[in-house]
Formats: sequence, structure tokens, C-alpha cells
Amino acid sequence: MTNIIIQLFLICFFSNNLFSQIEKQKNVHLKPKVNTFVTTEFSLNKKTLKKGERGFFQVKFKTLKKGIHVNAMAPFETIVDTSAPVEITDSVEIVLVKDTTFVNTKKPYRQEFLVKTNALKGKHIIRGTFIYMFCSEDEGWCNRFVQPFEVSLEIAQ
Repeated sequence: MTNIIIQLFLICFFSNNLFSQIEKQKNVHLKPKVNTFVTTEFSLNKKTLKKGERGFFQVKFKTLKKGIHVNAMAPFETIVDTSAPVEITDSVEIVLVKDTTFVNTKKPYRQEFLVKTNALKGKHIIRGTFIYMFCSEDEGWCNRFVQPFEVSLEIAQ
């Protein structure tokens, strides 16, 4: 009997914790944090696309302090809301500083997406999160950052 009570307690505890983490992940774009080391600017390579066409999310980085680098050692992750009319593909374009894992901030990071074939024609706001890592070369630390983003896309026939 005691084992059953303990098992039920553990199931309830871990279920609540799991659902709490899922809810935080779903709503991460609602509570933006400020990165005081790196700024990001999000855009699309094309403002208008047709159903089934491919486009790119573009991310421009700007480091705000000396010795800070955006680091591609950990893979970047682009997540769009499930209601978005696009889906992320596996294709990315990233330019690194020669002989390092540092991102060349003079060139945008590009993440390919595909416009869903069932997407509705018209203007759409695509919301999501972009996860990346930045490091202090001078101080020897790295941090992963979750950055909310929002871009506009027009879907033509």
C-alpha cells in the first residue's frame, strides 16, 4: 500500500513538473528576456511566398561587448508556433570565422522553411523562438539564450 501511495505521488509530481515545463516552452515567446551581450534582428529573405515554396529566416547578430562571440559549437534551434503556416527544414546556412566555431556576424544565419500546402492566402505573423549560444572568450564562459521572434509573411496563391 505504501509503495502505491509513493508511486502515485511520484507520478503526480513528475506529471505536474513535465506539464509545467511544456507550458513554459509553449509560452516562451510571451515573456522575452533581454540579452545584454548580443542583439538579434530577424527577417525573411522574401516577404511573399506561395504554398509549397521555400524561404529563409535570417538572423543578424550584433555583439555588444568586447570578447563576446556567437558560438556555433552547440546547434542553433529555430522553433515556430504550431499554428504557423510554415515548417522548419533541416537546411541552414552559417558562416564561421576562419578556424573557429565563432559565427561571422557580418553575415546572417539562415534557416530554411517551407510554406505549408494548406496555408491560407494572406498576411501572417510567424512567431517562434530561436535558441543560440554566445560565449565570453576573455572570461571563459558560455550561455545558451532563448530569443523570441516575430516576422511577417504574405502567402500568395
